Amino acid sequence: MKKIRVFATLIVVALCATTIFTSCRNDDDDDNGNGVFEIRATNVAGNTGRIATVRAEIWGANDRALTVGEAPFQNNGFTLRLIDEVPTPFLSPITDLEYEGTLTISDRNARMTFVIDCLILFAYDSNGNAIGYLGLGNERDNEWSWGTWVYIDRNVTVSGTTNWNDDDWEVVFDLNLRRGWNTIYFHENENTKRTRFTSQRPSGWSLIWEFSAW
Repeated sequence: MKKIRVFATLIVVALCATTIFTSCRNDDDDDNGNGVFEIRATNVAGNTGRIATVRAEIWGANDRALTVGEAPFQNNGFTLRLIDEVPTPFLSPITDLEYEGTLTISDRNARMTFVIDCLILFAYDSNGNAIGYLGLGNERDNEWSWGTWVYIDRNVTVSGTTNWNDDDWEVVFDLNLRRGWNTIYFHENENTKRTRFTSQRPSGWSLIWEFSAW
């Protein structure tokens, strides 16, 4: 649970440096039609002038990295197609989500990429140097919402509430995942001490794409 909050803070602070969140816009972030999954971003905020390429990477056992998609950065955005199949060494049992407590999981044999920092979109310059990362998110009044992408090897639903070893902080799941890539959303509320993982884009939130340089 602490890992979620640290990750949320790092990502969202970088994504939402501005304090005027009501002006943020919604951009298309995925397309899972016709067996093709693409991450699409337009009007990326930040100092994007040096970005030449965007590369999607995931991690597996022993911190091994795998590039699952790459696209040119053009017109201040990109359209990145993810690979159709993810090798088994980069998948974990879906039951790892439970940690402490029991969730309702429709198929407990399912395997998926990591839910936290499962896929990161790195930005590269024209010389092939990594210069930062891109993300989709927003924050307001001790609340954070952001999107990420996970791969799962079969259709599965996950629901219920658990605790990730952090006192009274609740972790709520409401996921309806299809085999292949899925967009999932995190909504974290510091006031209510609750983190929610859902397949539905958060209502009332305007998520923005932003580049964070190193």
